[in-house]
Amino acid sequence: EEEDEEEEEEEEEEEEEEEEEEEEEEEEDEEEEEEEEEEEEEEEEEEEEEEQQQQQQQQQQQQEKNKNKNKNKNKKRKKNKNKNKKNTKNKNKKRKKKKKKKKKKKKKKYDPHT
Repeated sequence: EEEDEEEEEEEEEEEEEEEEEEEEEEEEDEEEEEEEEEEEEEEEEEEEEEEQQQQQQQQQQQQEKNKNKNKNKNKKRKKNKNKNKKNTKNKNKKRKKKKKKKKKKKKKKYDPHT
């Protein structure tokens, strides 16, 4: 009977040990899973941040491009304005000259002293 009791105790101890081991394994598994989830989250955050940075960079580049485009447009506009001004001035000069010449010719034609 004493042997039986001892054997039973040993079995119980073994069972307890096995249960403890199982619990430890489960805990380790859970910890591992948590770590993996955390890593995944970190990776996702990093990716999002990178994406955001890229978008910002693209936006900045686009803004710069637009700025330059507008600058060039304004430059061209100014150049054309000046060109038109110059042309108008020259045309007016020519008109004046022509008028003067015509007047002179007319005067010469009707001038009795000639």
